[in-house]
Amino acid sequence: MDIGLEVVSVNNGGTRKTMYLVFRTKADRDLVYGSLHSIVSPSCVTTEQTVETFTKLWCEGKMTNFDYLMLLNSYA
Repeated sequence: MDIGLEVVSVNNGGTRKTMYLVFRTKADRDLVYGSLHSIVSPSCVTTEQTVETFTKLWCEGKMTNFDYLMLLNSYA
């Protein structure tokens, strides 16, 4: 059941903070997602992508080793 939402913030110094939110229902999750989506720039919102997409970004040097490994860990 997909009832989770991951929120990642990055400050100007590049420091990342991640918050995992788990809801009782998909409807609750979608309500919060919609509210957040309405108050931030569309360029700040991404949805889940395939591991292959991130692997390509990593191979192209567009993702750090640390971020790539953290991503793989979250998929595992």
